[in-house]
Amino acid sequence: MPTQSAGMVITDDDGRVLLILRDDVHLWALPGGRVEAGETFAEAAVREAREETGYEVVVRRLVGEYVRPDHPNGGDIARIYAGTVIGGSPERRGWEAVTVRWFDPHHLPLRLSPFAREHIRDALRGGPPVHRVQRLSRGRRLLFRLLWWIRRWRVRA
Repeated sequence: MPTQSAGMVITDDDGRVLLILRDDVHLWALPGGRVEAGETFAEAAVREAREETGYEVVVRRLVGEYVRPDHPNGGDIARIYAGTVIGGSPERRGWEAVTVRWFDPHHLPLRLSPFAREHIRDALRGGPPVHRVQRLSRGRRLLFRLLWWIRRWRVRA
């Protein structure tokens, strides 16, 4: 059965996008993670943003639903939201995020997690929510599974 996850494209008044540098896989990523029992996708996106960035955020709108069949354990269904900061301060919050930084969307880091560019593009484009199937190339699929395994090993250690 696919896992369920939620993430957020958080922008500021200057149009910059908030990213976290993940400690486990050493890639820049959007704040996000797994939906917990009894939690809506939107609640998970807000909680994950707070846990990983230190910022309090609100959801502005649903960007889209992304089906990722190549993820381990039967794939993943992710809902991505557009959000805005309403309080808090940037700080490392837990083991996942080493750094929290704002980026110009036209100058995103090269080491950006798979699919994040598409999520950011969809969020900045506006319009109705999208529904996309996101697939990894064979090489990226192998790399992603290796990184996922390393992450699970580090969490258990």
